[in-house]
Amino acid sequence: MFNLEISKTTIVVCVTIFIIVGINATLYVSLVKNKNTVSQFDLLRKATKRARHPWEKEETNLEELSRLVKELNNKKDTEN
Repeated sequence: MFNLEISKTTIVVCVTIFIIVGINATLYVSLVKNKNTVSQFDLLRKATKRARHPWEKEETNLEELSRLVKELNNKKDTEN
């Protein structure tokens, strides 16, 4: 026989889904309303990236310098 009674597990799952959707909707609305928050997230993202690789820009510049010096040395060797 089919039991029409809703189980406690189903209620817990539905309430959990409702809470998660509600939190995400609230975050989305707050981001859309407040454009300044988006820039704060961008600043936080950039700061996190910089913290992970603090010398990335300098390393890139040094690699380019090294490449240019090699090119100069190769030109000098071919001229002599």
